[in-house]
Amino acid sequence: MINESKSNIRPKLLVIDDDPGVVMGLTNLFDEDFIVLSAHSGEEGIDIHKRQRSHVIILDMNMPEMDGYETALHIKEFDPSVPIVVNTGYALDYTLQDVEARIDPFGYVVKGESDPDNIILETTLRNAVRYRRATSILEQRSEKAEEQLEETQKRLVLSESRQVLVTLAADTVHTLGNISKAIGDHLVIASSGIKRHKLDLALDSIRTAEDARGLLNGALRKMSDLSRPVDDYEKCDIETILETVIGFFEIRSGPSFVRQYEPAPDVTVSRQEMVSVVHNIVLNAKEAYDRMGIGGESKTIVVRKSIQSGWLMIEFEDNAGGIPESDLSRVFDTDYTTKLPGEGKGGLGLKTCQMVMALHKGKISLASTVGYGTNVTLSLPLDTD
Repeated sequence: MINESKSNIRPKLLVIDDDPGVVMGLTNLFDEDFIVLSAHSGEEGIDIHKRQRSHVIILDMNMPEMDGYETALHIKEFDPSVPIVVNTGYALDYTLQDVEARIDPFGYVVKGESDPDNIILETTLRNAVRYRRATSILEQRSEKAEEQLEETQKRLVLSESRQVLVTLAADTVHTLGNISKAIGDHLVIASSGIKRHKLDLALDSIRTAEDARGLLNGALRKMSDLSRPVDDYEKCDIETILETVIGFFEIRSGPSFVRQYEPAPDVTVSRQEMVSVVHNIVLNAKEAYDRMGIGGESKTIVVRKSIQSGWLMIEFEDNAGGIPESDLSRVFDTDYTTKLPGEGKGGLGLKTCQMVMALHKGKISLASTVGYGTNVTLSLPLDTD
């Protein structure tokens, strides 16, 4: 007999046949080496295999109601790798050609044909068990590889997000230094004005210092917003995230922003990852304006927030000249960049932004018109609770 398994656990053999005599005969023949499961109809066989996955199935083609062909198609839908041995009473039945094309049988057993000591059937089942175990190992390895890839992507996203935060922090420190110096300079002027009895000059300097103090407090609040763990998912007001990034560019005389915000509920996101994505999109638009030499009131980014069919939509629209049509199919490639030599790496690439959105079960899309500008849309699913 087969006795092939190196494991103490016998493989499972499912026999699907409407003939009780055939079921009994195959059960008696293989119950030493297999855990034999049996079904007397296609529907019953499908139900059993869904609950107890077998290593191999012996399937009768000629059954009433649901025949073997239809049964095999249903089984292959939820378990495409299971080996099926076709058991038929017709060696040249035309349906075998359909079966070959659609369900790829592992082997055939023709009722009535000579098979001394069941050597052919035993050999077929032995090879089927080997095949099933091998494919199971490959599937497990594939699943593990997918898990490792997903973990690698997450680490990459976190690494890129942290790098963006470092860049933002460095920019903020530089800005804080400039604001602090401005406050100090105007306090010196105010002091001099008071000593020289020039109160108008002193008051103007104090007001300017007070305005600078407001900028300083705002910058400190933005730094506080970024102080939480990078991979911390929580319910967030997306508008706060948008304003955190916009504020960084505004205090550095970046583009002007037109805000078009509709009311929207909080969504569950990683605050830092979304800050990184938004920063990358705004930075790309700013650098596109700089390359085109566009400044003043024309250097504008429109930011929209709206709800559409269960999604939170965030749009960024610029008029910085657009992306060549030949490049549109590559914008989410790993090696794609619009930066010129010497401009540096910048923030997250669009590919990594795409990965971040996928981790949030969201989407990113881009449309662009040469001679006008680019529209980037982020879509986040609304929380269902």
